[in-house]
Amino acid sequence: MRAGAPWAGLCDPDQNRASLTKKKEGIDLRKSFNLLHKNYKALIKVALILFCVFIAGGGIYDLVEKPSTLVVVPWTGQISSIHYYRGEQTLSESLSSMFFYLCMISGLIVTSKSSQVKDGTRKANLMLVAGMALIILGLAGCYHLIFLRRNV
Repeated sequence: MRAGAPWAGLCDPDQNRASLTKKKEGIDLRKSFNLLHKNYKALIKVALILFCVFIAGGGIYDLVEKPSTLVVVPWTGQISSIHYYRGEQTLSESLSSMFFYLCMISGLIVTSKSSQVKDGTRKANLMLVAGMALIILGLAGCYHLIFLRRNV
C-alpha cells in the first residue's frame, strides 16, 4: 500500500486508535452545566435583584404603554427627557432610574462584602469606599430625577 494514498490510514489499526482517542475540541456541555448547577443560587439572586429593579424603575409601564424616549414641551418647544405631565414617564427617565437603583443595590452589596474580607485591610477599605461611592451616585441620581420632575 502506498503511504500517500487516501485510504492508507484505514488499514492501519494504530492510526485508527490514535484518531479515536483524540480529545474533541469545542464546548463541553457537561462542564458548563456543572458550572451553572454549582452557581444556581447566585444566578437566582441576580435574577431576583434585576426583576426588582425592573419593577421599581417602571418596567411594566414601559412594556404596556410604550412611552417615547424624548418629549417636546408644547408651550416652549424644547426637547426634554422628562415628561411634562406628572402622571407620565419617558423611556429614558425609566432607564435612568433603573440604572440608579442598580447602583444603589450594588453599592450596598459591595459595602456588605467589604466586612467579610479577611486577608487585607486595604482591599476591605477599597471595597467600602467603592460601595459608598455607588450608593451616593445612586442617591444623587434619583434625587436629580426627582428635582427635574418637580421643575418641569
